[in-house]
Amino acid sequence: MLDYWHRQGWVTASCTEQVGATRSIRRYDDAAVLRLGAMRHLAQSRLDVARFGPEVGLVDLTGPVVMIIGSQPDATVEVVPSEELRQSVARPGRWVVFDPQSLKTRLGEGTAERVDDESSGIESSARPRWSA
Repeated sequence: MLDYWHRQGWVTASCTEQVGATRSIRRYDDAAVLRLGAMRHLAQSRLDVARFGPEVGLVDLTGPVVMIIGSQPDATVEVVPSEELRQSVARPGRWVVFDPQSLKTRLGEGTAERVDDESSGIESSARPRWSA
């Protein structure tokens, strides 16, 4: 799935390394990992990721926000401040809610494999952490 989402341009690697004639490693920054988590959540919620993937690929989940998608036929991806979640989902209908906080916590704790590039000048938020 990751390869498909990458080819579609919904999530892109922050850097790609060639490690052989036919093999490359893509590394993703924190923002991309959060978008990947959101797409995984949509798939687990049985929503059509192909429908919402292009929108999810553009959202910024780095702040204190949650992502919501309604069940209406014309539903769109919405990113709202966490404190406005209750008000946002009080509207009639069913909702899929992705709260990226637990993933942010895991990223902050360094549970992902970190790349040692302190000398590269890459800001911490853009530093590649995950590889595929």
